[in-house]
Amino acid sequence: MKFFTAILLLTSLVASARDIRPEIAKAERFGRGASSLVFHIDVRPFWSADGSHLAYRVDAGRDEQRFFQVDLITGRKDPAFDHELLAKALAKASGHEADAKRLQVDQLEVTADGTVRFRAFAKSWRWDLSSRQVSPDNLPPQESRLLYCRA
Repeated sequence: MKFFTAILLLTSLVASARDIRPEIAKAERFGRGASSLVFHIDVRPFWSADGSHLAYRVDAGRDEQRFFQVDLITGRKDPAFDHELLAKALAKASGHEADAKRLQVDQLEVTADGTVRFRAFAKSWRWDLSSRQVSPDNLPPQESRLLYCRA
């Protein structure tokens, strides 16, 4: 009886075994193509020094990134800065092309007075909101600190 059960089990395993490599390849192709259709999934936070607010970058569409600032006390969310104005000022100060839809900002810190400190083109910069000018900054903005939640 044990022999018969073993033969039956082995036969059913061999009969149900199939090559799933084509399905895996199809899923990988779908994943590569779908990533350009899904937005708002890559969010990078930049926390304030006192923890009262954060600024973050989010992919807002094909080849578009937006930066927002959230007041963690009131919950108010606003654009972190005027993307068009910053791009123009950065292009003028750096001599590099800067696209408002795709700002190449590595780090970001929005101070209490509205000054935006950031890294772009491998340098630290400061954007003074009142003068609307970007100038080199000798102090780099804070590193982004990620929070991890344990369930």
